[in-house]
Amino acid sequence: MKMRKVPYAQASAELDALLDELCQSHAPITITAPNGEDVVLIRAADYHGMLETIYLFSSPKNSARLIESTKQLQGIRATHD
Repeated sequence: MKMRKVPYAQASAELDALLDELCQSHAPITITAPNGEDVVLIRAADYHGMLETIYLFSSPKNSARLIESTKQLQGIRATHD
């Protein structure tokens, strides 16, 4: 996913519009800080979803179960199409 990149001054001036765009598209926006470092603006719900996914896959045993379940679900879907 390619993120839109916005300089800090523009992000500051257009914050309302950026937040509206973010909430509608769910696409993170990179903001370049005055010191040149990039930060990422992301919806809280999307961030929490990413944390949950990381947590679920942090255990090798749980990760293997999730991957196997996904394969089984894909197999079921393929037979019903």
